[in-house]
Amino acid sequence: MYRHMDETEIEIGRLSNLKMVHFYNLISKNDEVGAIAVYDEEDRQINLCALDQHYDKLLERIVTCYRMQKDRSLIVMDEETRSLLDAMLQDAPATGEPHFWGEIPGMKLQNMPEIDPGGYLDYMVLPILRFYIRELHRLFDLPFEWKQLASSWHGRGMLEGMANELAIHMPYRISKRKSGEYDILIGNYLGKTHRLNIRIVLERFTLRAYFSCPPMNLSGYSVYSISPRDKTVSEKTSISVGGKTFYENAETQKPLDPADKEALWQRVGEEKLTRFLGTAPETTEIVLLPWGHYWIFSVADRFGEAMQKQDIEIGYLVLEDRYDIVRKQSFSHIIGRKNKVELDARCACGDIFVRKDSTKRMQIAFEDTGYTSSGRYKELYAGRYLIGEIQ
Repeated sequence: MYRHMDETEIEIGRLSNLKMVHFYNLISKNDEVGAIAVYDEEDRQINLCALDQHYDKLLERIVTCYRMQKDRSLIVMDEETRSLLDAMLQDAPATGEPHFWGEIPGMKLQNMPEIDPGGYLDYMVLPILRFYIRELHRLFDLPFEWKQLASSWHGRGMLEGMANELAIHMPYRISKRKSGEYDILIGNYLGKTHRLNIRIVLERFTLRAYFSCPPMNLSGYSVYSISPRDKTVSEKTSISVGGKTFYENAETQKPLDPADKEALWQRVGEEKLTRFLGTAPETTEIVLLPWGHYWIFSVADRFGEAMQKQDIEIGYLVLEDRYDIVRKQSFSHIIGRKNKVELDARCACGDIFVRKDSTKRMQIAFEDTGYTSSGRYKELYAGRYLIGEIQ
């Protein structure tokens, strides 16, 4: 099946030499949202706000065209719009490189097909899966506890649990759709022949889980969101059966206290975390998630006359017997002080896998983050990986 682009997407893709760009605000339901108006030399014109479907695609295309345009002074735009676009271009080459590249002797750069180092899916996704299955059982008043894994191999296996003193066996299959997005099928849900579908999406500031069990007419979602400004992680969950919501929950999880934070740094190793995450312990917040993984993040603000810049480092940390896994994102966020338009000046993203066995093998897979990547990152690293041994 092919996905057809709609007319707006086609027009966005056709934009070439820019003639006029304007960032401004709209009032929607008593709130201001960013909006963009753009014309090119072929007199194509597009006007979208942040609530429109293809707003991000339009913003990406404008930035790409602005980067490629030979004489940007010919583009008609107000001072703030130009300062935001110029700041994006100026910031990217200087700070667009991930902190963890080029620092490990003996690492070799290779093209990156789908990379899965010996059960990565099991270690990355399985704890999240086990947490949600247990919580869903409890919603139906079925006390549930996990036994050890009966078998597990590269995203396939059998889960064993006990509910009402009865053994339950649930076959599962995990598949990776794309970077940070996983589909899971679980059989024998609630001890019956029902199939439970879960999709897990790990994004920049959020981890989302979507549930569905068609035979039960069950559906729902759970979202964990980082708020770098408040230094917290919020959780919101909603589950419905037959179209009626029967469970809702909203909580806020605060960072680890200083003693627990220090214990984690000592457990993993301050030098390793600093090298992989690019942050120092004193400027980093750590939140323990319910399934045992950690979110680690830091934010540094820079202010200008027309904008606010935020240098943000985020790490999703998995500590297991065989692997340390870090999903690392490093980016710079630019926010207009008058309008509500936001730009990503740079972005680098990598999945780091560190084996704990005697081979001491390490792999870093670099994701292609699109137009926000710096030139060197995109040209040399995006879509490739490093592999080698830890010294």
